[in-house]
Amino acid sequence: MGHALAALFFLSFTGAARAQLFSTPFGGKATAVDRVLNDLAKLEVSDAGAADRYSTLVSEGERLLDAQRQQCLELSSNRGGQQCVRDVVGGQRKLLEAAHGAKRRLLVVIHERQLKQLDETREEAIKRLDQEF
Repeated sequence: MGHALAALFFLSFTGAARAQLFSTPFGGKATAVDRVLNDLAKLEVSDAGAADRYSTLVSEGERLLDAQRQQCLELSSNRGGQQCVRDVVGGQRKLLEAAHGAKRRLLVVIHERQLKQLDETREEAIKRLDQEF
């Protein structure tokens, strides 16, 4: 009896932890993965730490989806498991799209900075050349 009660407690605790991992504290429909996707979409790429924030968000999204995939494997013996796998694949697709968009915006900003620096270096070299001759 004690073992059954302990097992029931363990199962309910892990289920509650998983529910917390994939849902908002307010009981809304947005998931933790949705929050990561939203943060990637809103990533301020002109900030100095944008590249690090991007990496952190992508890693967090991958971690969350891996945990969700593991949960699906536990359910794989029934139809709920099949839907769960479809949801994970959909989440992975959304993460790929959001990560691509954020990385693209980040690279555009980095490229613009590099081009500006290149132009400034050229202008300074021309000024020095003109001053010497």
